[in-house]
Amino acid sequence: MRASRGEYANLRARHLVAMRPQVSLARSVSSPLIMIAVIGTLAWEFPVTLPLMAVDTFHKGAGT
Repeated sequence: MRASRGEYANLRARHLVAMRPQVSLARSVSSPLIMIAVIGTLAWEFPVTLPLMAVDTFHKGAGT
């Protein structure tokens, strides 16, 4: 049995109301997650760039 348009609209409205707490949580958490992603990306690069800089710029090995 298919639901009529009115039943579909009511069902959709109930789902949207039920999702409000999750949406507000996602909005409040998104800012720290973006900050963690940016800092993590920059920090992940250091184990590669520091040894290369030691070799190319300072003409020493990565262990010095």
